[in-house]
Amino acid sequence: MAPVPTLSLITVEYEGKEVDILKITPKERDLPYVLNRDLESRGKRLKQNVVFVRNGSTNTPKDSCANVLALQELFRRREGRNLRTFDQFRHYIKDKKNWDVSDDEDPLGNPIFCKFDTQLTIRREKDILVWKLADIEQVPSYAHFVSCTALNKVFWNCKKDPRDCRLEDSISVSPVGVYWGEVPIFKKKIIRIAVKDKPFPEFNYFYLPDLSWNKNISSKQKILKLPEYHICCLFSYLTKGSSNNDLILDYINWEYIKDPSLYRLTHQKEIYKKRPSYLPVSNNPLKK
Repeated sequence: MAPVPTLSLITVEYEGKEVDILKITPKERDLPYVLNRDLESRGKRLKQNVVFVRNGSTNTPKDSCANVLALQELFRRREGRNLRTFDQFRHYIKDKKNWDVSDDEDPLGNPIFCKFDTQLTIRREKDILVWKLADIEQVPSYAHFVSCTALNKVFWNCKKDPRDCRLEDSISVSPVGVYWGEVPIFKKKIIRIAVKDKPFPEFNYFYLPDLSWNKNISSKQKILKLPEYHICCLFSYLTKGSSNNDLILDYINWEYIKDPSLYRLTHQKEIYKKRPSYLPVSNNPLKK
């Protein structure tokens, strides 16, 4: 069969003897498990693509198939319909292909709906903060930048001088909500990062959850488990000009996330330093 369920061998002691237990743990998203070819042993055959179930101490006969009710229950579990609404969302959001949008021209301006339950939608609301990185007035220092994005000095050093920024380089913060019908079940803030050239070789869009005050996040692996990060990856997947969203995780400032106040105190000379000022380029045609 493919895929193969998770297998593990456990040894326990029972009545003075060691007993080996083979534990089979199916993944609900893979249900039902079926053979991909016929198998024959001792004159008995198991057919491919036939669903067998165990109910109590009874197995589906080898020459039969699971009944309709058993099949319905397996597919309900596969699609997460046996879960609470929020748990369904966590189940569906792990696979970007479970979602679609009604307007491909403006995917993030319209609700993104779940294919298995169209009542379940993700909506990105109007930006509450927009920074154009080429504008010295909007991002005066690293302190403002890090408090919003929690990105580190490596990223900032590519963008700290407005002369090195393109007009497209920007940071925006948007509220994002998950709804079942009109009922909100989950709300977070999402950061949208648009950068051209530095530190990436071409124009890219990236999305991050608001991590700036989340002390429970201490590693990339923990970010990857956040449902709001899966929303970010879905936005990246739907955005033209976006690449692998995980690339932005290399620029997370873990020291800042761990203790923002201590970070500011330790690095205050650097983070409160103003961005370099510059004179506008003269457009005087008479200048020789």
